[in-house]
Amino acid sequence: MKRKQYTVRMTCEDGGRESVTILAGPMDEIVARACDALREWLRGGEWPDDGCRVYGEYAVYRGDVEVIPATGLTVTIDPDEDALMCEAGVTVDCDHDWRPTQLGCDQNPGVHGSDHGGVSISTTCAVCGAVRVEDTGATDDSGQRCTRITYSMPD
Repeated sequence: MKRKQYTVRMTCEDGGRESVTILAGPMDEIVARACDALREWLRGGEWPDDGCRVYGEYAVYRGDVEVIPATGLTVTIDPDEDALMCEAGVTVDCDHDWRPTQLGCDQNPGVHGSDHGGVSISTTCAVCGAVRVEDTGATDDSGQRCTRITYSMPD
């Protein structure tokens, strides 16, 4: 099937706007390429170091004719763990050897329920002593559930 040129107009919840051109054939390929373009654009933005969820929308045009109306999706932005380590005073260059912190039960050391319906996984670096906590029941600024990662150094 012959591919045609389409314009994908994208918007982000923070007010950003971008347009890209794609080549696609059947409708399912147009949708897939438009979704990929939106995800890539959203992930390339400036987001908090601890990660977040970002909502964006795309609409697809051929010339001035709307082929696909505005369609939204949410993208999870992963935390920048190197930046989080630096903020906490943890050496990024360490060859970290993360091991379960002795919390929780014997069958699952380092893992225990969090206060907000998730699981908190605590590990300690056997090399430098840094502590990494991954909380799967945290919430982001918009109130949506997310995973939050924090680092600390022992006193």
